[in-house]
Amino acid sequence: MIQDGKSVGTGQSASQSIITQSMDEFEAELGRRAKMPADKLEDILRFNERQVRVEAEAVATILKRFAAAVVDSMDDPLGIDRFLRELDLNAVSRDHHWRTIFAELRTRDKRFDDHKRVLLIKYLQYLSFRKKLLDYIYERMTGLEETNNHPDLTIFPSPADPGRAASGSEAREATEFSRLPIGESVTVQVPRSGSMDVMLARHMFRILGAAHPCLVDQNGVTHFLQKGRNMVGRHPESDIVVDPDFHDVSRAHAILEWSGAGEVTLTDLSTRGTFVPHMLMRAAKQAVLES
Repeated sequence: MIQDGKSVGTGQSASQSIITQSMDEFEAELGRRAKMPADKLEDILRFNERQVRVEAEAVATILKRFAAAVVDSMDDPLGIDRFLRELDLNAVSRDHHWRTIFAELRTRDKRFDDHKRVLLIKYLQYLSFRKKLLDYIYERMTGLEETNNHPDLTIFPSPADPGRAASGSEAREATEFSRLPIGESVTVQVPRSGSMDVMLARHMFRILGAAHPCLVDQNGVTHFLQKGRNMVGRHPESDIVVDPDFHDVSRAHAILEWSGAGEVTLTDLSTRGTFVPHMLMRAAKQAVLES
């Protein structure tokens, strides 16, 4: 398996050693596999414009399939097993032994259901990282980098501080929200003394940075984040159950992952939309390119 950037072991033995770890260790290990290997990036940089576009479209299609599988698993306990059984493993990347891990885990019984759900989520985030790189490479090739900051920019005024909507580019970017494509992730830094606005559908929420960060809805209801993964939605088994009167929010709307420090990763699962401030989206994109 991959540890500290080195390859140790091969295929089946690597996946077994990961799968038999505790849930926390398993999740952390998969989290370290979210980025594309350097040699794969070098291969993509040799693509022509058409190849990059086709690859980005293919990744986007797979992203949506995996996002749908995560959502379905909330309502149907057998949904993950069915999805994994029907999944064509040839569609899963060999990077970081992802394909081998899928092949091994789908043979395990329901005692590994939580591992399977985490596998889908972490692979989603790997695909998200890959698509961001492809999108950036395509923009550079076609000259869209400076003219097309985001293909789906929606303007929403933030109710937190009406004064921020004053003239000026900073004020404008603070109130512009970019829609996060379904299945894609964005990682942001939330300082302990700061906050970040986020919209689930058309409902405003705020992530407050603190020793123990929390998600606050537009009515002031506070939900503390647990370290690691937090499923957010109206589903009663969500980690953070939002007000059932927020009908626009999906039953399984998004995933918030808190690293235990100031870093929070938000993954969208809803066709109804998850929106983050445009300036944060742009900063997160730049961080992906520099990593």
